[in-house]
Amino acid sequence: KKLMTFSFFATRSLTIEPTDIANFSSTLVITRSKNYEGILLNLKNKKKYLLSNFNLKSYKPIKDFLEECSISSIGHEKFSFITYFINYFA
Repeated sequence: KKLMTFSFFATRSLTIEPTDIANFSSTLVITRSKNYEGILLNLKNKKKYLLSNFNLKSYKPIKDFLEECSISSIGHEKFSFITYFINYFA
């Protein structure tokens, strides 16, 4: 059984199975000092999670895992910190 477990902000963890994932999209996190590539993981329960070089050492093994599990990519999605954090804490 394949599972992924992520810890967010050192207080919240998430364990998901590939069957929990609706799809994913590529994104770009733009900060004042640097741009970070990543993906937005879209779960079937309508939650989104950012997995990028902004908050991980490397997101590419996760992207490879998603592709290996035949999770579909829906292309590129514009990233917004405000929208993301509203969704995260909802």
